Amino acid sequence: MARAIGPLHEGDQSPVRETHAAFESMRRFGERSAASLTGDYANPAIVSCFGACAPGEKFALDARVAGLEHDGRNGARLLALARLAGDDDYDATTAWSVATANFDWSGAEAAALELQHEIASESVRLPSRYLKTEEATQVLPRLALADARLGKLTDARRAIDATPLDCYDCVRTRGDIDAIEQNRAGAAYWFAEAVRQAPSIPFAYADWGEMLLHEGKYNAAIAKFAQAHAKGPHFADPLEMWGEALMQENHSGLALAKFEEANKYAPNWGRLHLKLGGALGYAGKKDEAQEQFAVAAGLERTAADRAELAKVSHG
Repeated sequence: MARAIGPLHEGDQSPVRETHAAFESMRRFGERSAASLTGDYANPAIVSCFGACAPGEKFALDARVAGLEHDGRNGARLLALARLAGDDDYDATTAWSVATANFDWSGAEAAALELQHEIASESVRLPSRYLKTEEATQVLPRLALADARLGKLTDARRAIDATPLDCYDCVRTRGDIDAIEQNRAGAAYWFAEAVRQAPSIPFAYADWGEMLLHEGKYNAAIAKFAQAHAKGPHFADPLEMWGEALMQENHSGLALAKFEEANKYAPNWGRLHLKLGGALGYAGKKDEAQEQFAVAAGLERTAADRAELAKVSHG
């Protein structure tokens, strides 16, 4: 439905009195929603303000998108600026996005609890059912994933078990937690359920493919990444992992094309530049490979990626 709003024109509307400003706000909301739900984080619509931006709102929007694009350092810088601007112009979902991009799972856990507090504060005069629903669908999946990444699996299970089964992010997170625990059959079940609930959204396909990639089932992983890409053609994650799977299958030329395409949509992703450098090196482009490794060195990476970079840089 969000995709359908974007192409509309004011003249398409019924004769009901609708101001231009209200229609434009609705159209922008549709564009932003469609971009968010398909991983199109490089789309300018995703950071547009509805009307005039509050002092820190633009910083907060940019910080959240930087996090989603795996640009953790820039996200942290922008989040700090949003906080300095005051007036509550950033929220905990921004802090969550930035923390996850920086692999700061303690920070992500804190952001989830901050979001719980925000929702409670905003829900004082609303029915208790609203608060419970918001906590169950917005807070608990984030909290559960952070706890699972921190190794607090009992806490993660307690949180995710309290979420509804008709919630896409909740079901997908159940799959993510099973994948972390290496319960592959359970993870596949939940990813399939997420796909059934929202077949036009790319994230569960990508998560499923990531699990298959780690299992060494490269062709099966590529099939999932292809599905994710079809649903979200500007979503960098499946493209990057597709490239990794192709490298494992000794298709470095095809992998290089996937990494370069992903770089259009997530240009400051440390792991992407590391893998792009590897593909260039395999293709015999040693100088270009070292340039990519140098870029990766200035961006956020996991401990495993840092170790890999240390081995290949100037190697």
